[in-house]
Amino acid sequence: MLRSLHREGMGCMERQGMTEETVRRVLQVHDPTGLHIRPAAALAEVAAKYNVTARLRCGDREADVKSVLEMLTLGAVPGSVVELVVSGADAERAAEDMCRVWQEHMGPGKSEACQSG
Repeated sequence: MLRSLHREGMGCMERQGMTEETVRRVLQVHDPTGLHIRPAAALAEVAAKYNVTARLRCGDREADVKSVLEMLTLGAVPGSVVELVVSGADAERAAEDMCRVWQEHMGPGKSEACQSG
């Protein structure tokens, strides 16, 4: 399970006449096996549905959320702090859906994950 530690406000950027949102969620990994294939695959599936750029950061490592293999190389063990950064026109909706996936796939105490702050 992931529990929300912090949520920054959305940033907006103008790019070629389009507004692009950036949404950040800072989470802590509580699952006893850390970040593993099942939640990574589910997260990648959700990310692929949106026209966004989504990254996970853990320590000095960063991964494309649309790539299961990249996420697994983060080494996010229990207790790790992971930042989800989503940019694009649908960033808020995509981030909410990705948080929902974490809640569904990361075990007991799911209701504490990805709180909006």
